[in-house]
Amino acid sequence: MNYSPSTRSRVADIVRGLQVKTSVFINHSYFHQQQAEFFNVFGRIMLMQLFVEFITATGTGGTFLQFNYTSTTPTIGVQPISGASGSIASLFRGGRVVWQGGAVATVAVVTVSSVTLSGISDFISVKPQIIGLVGGIGTIGILTSNDDPQDSAVPTSQVFLNYVPMSPGAYVTKVV
Repeated sequence: MNYSPSTRSRVADIVRGLQVKTSVFINHSYFHQQQAEFFNVFGRIMLMQLFVEFITATGTGGTFLQFNYTSTTPTIGVQPISGASGSIASLFRGGRVVWQGGAVATVAVVTVSSVTLSGISDFISVKPQIIGLVGGIGTIGILTSNDDPQDSAVPTSQVFLNYVPMSPGAYVTKVV
């Protein structure tokens, strides 16, 4: 049976959670050895999936990515929701850095990516985390460390987040 696009979209929301994605961005603009915010979190959510997908091949810089949550209302400093990933140097188009979920600050996974495996991830989160506060406002971002991406080309990425609202009116919006 061939379902209508709206039915397929609704089933996807129910199974994977609501999806918010950033625009495609130039890595050099955000992966610069500092925290960059990618999503606003309003209220309390169950984070189901979170990953960076490389739209073009990455460069040679040994950049590491770490996913973090920061609450602005009430004020709570940066809280790691993953540990730092391995280096994203020389990943092919379609490579990903995936938040594992489960225990807070567990290492983010750089998925296997080669020319023959481009676009295939060998990892998906299976342990959601509760993020945010009832009536709170915060952000989910990425801290990059160790080295800036180094390329003559202009590598690009996009960040994806899937969630389920857990407090009245809870939702997520993109920053980038």
